[in-house]
Amino acid sequence: KENEIDLEAGAYAVLARSLMAENKTSEATKAIERAKELLHNTEDREAYLMVGTDSARLSASRGQFEEAVRLLRSILEQGHKYGYVDYQFQARLTLGKIELKSSHTTKGRADLIQLEKDAKTSGFFLIARKAQRAVAESE
Repeated sequence: KENEIDLEAGAYAVLARSLMAENKTSEATKAIERAKELLHNTEDREAYLMVGTDSARLSASRGQFEEAVRLLRSILEQGHKYGYVDYQFQARLTLGKIELKSSHTTKGRADLIQLEKDAKTSGFFLIARKAQRAVAESE
């Protein structure tokens, strides 16, 4: 039963990502909120990290950078604690992009350049390309 709930929450997170890509933030917010409700009584760390990452991206897309940063720092901490390197890289990528949009442009570039190196070394080539692209687009 719990696994089904985790899968349903994951599906809502994927739906939210799709809606964010279409700039449908209101609908994406509803999907994320539903995913969070479903995960309320579960212990699936990966599901929490996935929904948390998408929630942070949604907050950033709405200009709620402080909330996004708070969520992403928590994801970094939990990802490190439990060995979820992929979520750590995703969180670092989103944090770097937020820094580029804020007054921390130099730090954002440096963080993304380091992320690109770390991601390549670990075999996360898509994350590395996304970090590289974010830096290139900021110049």
